[in-house]
Amino acid sequence: MMKTRGFLLAAALAAMVFTLSCSSDDEGGGGGSSCNADFGAVTIGTQVWAAKNLNCDAGVSTCYGNNPANCDKYGRLYNRETSLTICPKGWHLPSEAEWNVLINYAGGSTAAGTKLKATNGWNDYEGESGNGTDDYGFSALPGGQCPYSTGAACYGVGTQALWWTATKGGTLDGSDARAMFSSNTGVVGSGVSIYFYSVRCVKN
Repeated sequence: MMKTRGFLLAAALAAMVFTLSCSSDDEGGGGGSSCNADFGAVTIGTQVWAAKNLNCDAGVSTCYGNNPANCDKYGRLYNRETSLTICPKGWHLPSEAEWNVLINYAGGSTAAGTKLKATNGWNDYEGESGNGTDDYGFSALPGGQCPYSTGAACYGVGTQALWWTATKGGTLDGSDARAMFSSNTGVVGSGVSIYFYSVRCVKN
């Protein structure tokens, strides 16, 4: 009886730890670092996306400019390897194909940026607003990018948003990431393997 109780207690404690961890499903690999994965969810067509960027202080990641307030607003920025395993259980880093489903649903690569961007938070470009219409609740914000893990050399906040995909060397310009800019209405391929970008998870 004591052994049974001990086993049940150990199992319960393990479950508690697991629910607090950033562990991903089989599609995205294994995580395991403690984090707050409270990012909400929004249904867009046939997909369920996180309603905001991941802000999980785990793996190799940083806040833009080493400022925690930027993590609170834009989410953390992750290196390539961490991005592949950081989404919590039940979610995963979207592949290029999954991004394409979203982009096509939102009007195609030349128009989807406007429909997916937040209605405020984007800088103007040449006198024109960089904000979007946020038709589906994706609420993309310009969290910028970092070439180094210190976060001190970051740039692009207010004008750029970049997200890792799970597809390495994707067909869109051979890019590992998808990007939006205040200067245009589209979603384009981008990404340098040594940089730090945002992560937006999609539901399994």
